[in-house]
Amino acid sequence: MRYYTQQPWLCPNGRCGPGIGIPGPGYFGTFIPGAHTARYANEPAGILFEGDQGIPPGVYKQDWNGWEPRIGLAWDPTGSGRTAVRLSYGVFQDQVFGWMLSVANNIQPYIINQEIPYPVGGLSSPFEGNPNPWPFTLYKQATPQFVLPMTVNVVDTHDKPPLIQGWTLDVEHQVTEAFMVELAYTGKYTTHLQDNTDNNPANYIPGIDPATGEPFSTGANVNTRRPYYPNFAQISNFLTGGRAWYNSLQFTTRYRFSHGLTFQTAYTYSKALDDNSAYSGAITEQTPFCYLQCERGLSDFDLTHVFSASLVYDLPTPFKGTAGFAGKVARGLVGGWETSEITRLTSGFPFSCVTGTNNLLNGLNNDRCDTIGNWKLSGRSHSAEVAQWFNTSAFETNSVGQIGTSQRNFMRGPHQFNSDFAVFKNFKISEQYGTVQFRTEFFNVFNLVRFNNPVNNLAAGPVFGQITSAQDPRLIQFALKYVF
Repeated sequence: MRYYTQQPWLCPNGRCGPGIGIPGPGYFGTFIPGAHTARYANEPAGILFEGDQGIPPGVYKQDWNGWEPRIGLAWDPTGSGRTAVRLSYGVFQDQVFGWMLSVANNIQPYIINQEIPYPVGGLSSPFEGNPNPWPFTLYKQATPQFVLPMTVNVVDTHDKPPLIQGWTLDVEHQVTEAFMVELAYTGKYTTHLQDNTDNNPANYIPGIDPATGEPFSTGANVNTRRPYYPNFAQISNFLTGGRAWYNSLQFTTRYRFSHGLTFQTAYTYSKALDDNSAYSGAITEQTPFCYLQCERGLSDFDLTHVFSASLVYDLPTPFKGTAGFAGKVARGLVGGWETSEITRLTSGFPFSCVTGTNNLLNGLNNDRCDTIGNWKLSGRSHSAEVAQWFNTSAFETNSVGQIGTSQRNFMRGPHQFNSDFAVFKNFKISEQYGTVQFRTEFFNVFNLVRFNNPVNNLAAGPVFGQITSAQDPRLIQFALKYVF
């Protein structure tokens, strides 16, 4: 069970207001084992706030070494102006998410967030055997009586802005005045990506307690097995230790607008790796003891193959040589038509196998499965794939106290194909009053079933491995647009 509360009023500099939104300066903190804050004499050791010795505003030190060198080279190997070879390298920095700080202020006495795994009294008496913080008045006390163990969110003092290194090699050739082809290699390496880890993970203690006959490690005693217990439960540390890699080979064709037609095709063969693809503030790792090396895997958005094609075509207007009112009416009815199309074909998205149970007994519940056989299946019908996308007997729940042996994002879901088509009819009023455009747009024009990834949670039982959902069917949209 978890509950959360925040002080109802903030009164910095004597001016009071409702305690909602982002707290004012001075409420952010960090965790340094054994350190003591000067703000509260009885604050549990380890918590330091902004203004304490060595802790600047915002907690982490500003990085003034924002050097972003970039270099590029362009070469025409033939001297004809129709072929170009380009080479580039650059360093870029991104900003740290501002909301990372907004959630990293969860420290008593300003905010209380307490976790009680498996409360003894159930929901009817959740605080049985634990301090009851209600009514919440800690922030009013000169010497607060802290509710222990504390669950806190802190900012790492070594955080830095994300750093991206990117390089490209590109060869482009103009075949005709309107048509060109391009072959390119693109690579990126990113460091200091934002992530979150537990600085106070529960240690697994094997064996049975001879005095009680119960295991030394259970879901109910997670907090007592943490290194900084009894003062702290989970310590969520917001840090910038993540990494990402991307490499791709890209082939593109372009036909510039000519004779009413323009189109483009693109194919990309790529691979994207990282430690955590979607930073949400949640702890996603199996175990903090194997933070970076165990979480490295395919990015959630990795697509090995991507092919896309798009075109816009203005249909020729007939009866251009027909004069008079009849010609004008004919051109108005059968002229002014325009079509467009976008098609995209990709590999499936990667996914992991998770257990849905916390056999690691670390309070995170991010266990992955053990792989005990060949999970790949082939040579089956479409309906058989939907019923069982992978060999479910190849997985089992991880052993108690052990991380799951399966890697992150090692399987792939169904490939994706989609084509959107649109037809426009332009009614030109005059040069002065512009044009009215009637649009008919077809999304998933062929009405193909586009399946989502299968159920990957071992605890889902009979539906484990099944595909139970799909994306939208064909949608048709009508619109009226006035261009002036």
